[in-house]
Amino acid sequence: ALLVALASERYCALLDRLEAGPPESPADEPTLTAIWEREFRKLRRTMRALGPESPDGELHAARIRAKKARYAAELAAPELGSACAELVKGAKALQDVLGEHQDAVVAEERIRAFVAKTSAPASAFAVGRLVERQRARRAASRREWPGAWARLERQGRRARR
Repeated sequence: ALLVALASERYCALLDRLEAGPPESPADEPTLTAIWEREFRKLRRTMRALGPESPDGELHAARIRAKKARYAAELAAPELGSACAELVKGAKALQDVLGEHQDAVVAEERIRAFVAKTSAPASAFAVGRLVERQRARRAASRREWPGAWARLERQGRRARR
């Protein structure tokens, strides 16, 4: 994998940019606000593609996208101004909801892996209850993320003004 990455066009382009040195002027590089706007657009596309029955992996990818948008907003805070604090708070809230979902998914997988290794009948009941709790966590997160996204999207519109 390392050799493939080192031979990739992306890596070669990076080397070319490093070799060329710093840009001639700051205008050659995007502003921090422009970087945030790009990340927020990507997040918006990702979130709008989600639905109530979206696969767990898509919700996890949305969480990662929300993290990137949040980090970009934190970097752009001096340019975004006072709206940035609420924007970051909203992004954290969305991350938390989607993180709770992902934690429940992983917990259920681990619980099921455990039960596959044991044949004790008493553990089957306990495992069933634990799985039931994780599914309830997932269901709660699926109900909550649309509201968290709606709040963040409003905050994103305010930050662009």
